[in-house]
Formats: sequence, structure tokens, C-alpha cells
Amino acid sequence: MYVRSLSKKSWNLVEVVDAAGVGKVSGFFADLGANKQREATRMIALFDRVAANGPRLGTAKCHQIQGEIWELIHGSLRVLFAHDGNQLILCTSGFVKKSQQTPKREIQRAERILAEFRNARNQNLLEWVEDDQQERK
Repeated sequence: MYVRSLSKKSWNLVEVVDAAGVGKVSGFFADLGANKQREATRMIALFDRVAANGPRLGTAKCHQIQGEIWELIHGSLRVLFAHDGNQLILCTSGFVKKSQQTPKREIQRAERILAEFRNARNQNLLEWVEDDQQERK
């Protein structure tokens, strides 16, 4: 499993990257329309604040969704994540929230990615990649 840092300071925010080099979260931001780019820029700034200070759990910008899955919020944009208590935050996916309730498929996706990440970490199968790396094994 490939992972890449989204922002690293006191905490390390990471995302899973596919074999083509597309991140689960950065790919979501890249695919947003022009009308959401301002929100995306502000969400990325929120990543930097979270990396510097840790997740401020239970606030208007960050709260628990279900079990180990938490949500970062800016406007209509949401990024689901889990943290391991060791200064690592796994950002699992991003989406545009269109209703009051977080879609179950987004929560299930986040739980699946978290389980795959932990399995890969436990088997020493995590491979850290840099932004400019394009080819994978």
C-alpha cells in the first residue's frame, strides 16, 4: 500500500495513493469544480493547522462520525479520517456533503481504507512516496 504525506508538522496527515499516483484525498480535491476550489484551498489550510496542533476533536471543524472515523469540515467539503494516537492521521476520503447525514457508503469506505492501512502497516507493507514520484512498482 502506498501512502503520501498531505501535511507534516507535529502530526503527520497522510493519504493512501493508488498505483497511478492518485491520492484518495488529493484526487478528490483535483476533481472538484471551479466553484469548490476556494473551499478546497481552505480545507488544505485546515490540514496544516491540524498537522501543527493535532485534531481538535469535538469542535465545529472536527467531530466524530462513527467509531474511529472522524470528519474535518470546511463549508460543504468533508474529509474523513482516523488517528492512531501516535501523531499520525490517515485521511481516508473526501466528499461534498449534500444532506444532513453523512452517507453510509462514505463511512464504510473510510472504515475499509483504515482496515487495509492497518493490515498493510502490521505486515510492513506500507511504502511512503513523495509528491513527485509517478511510477510505482
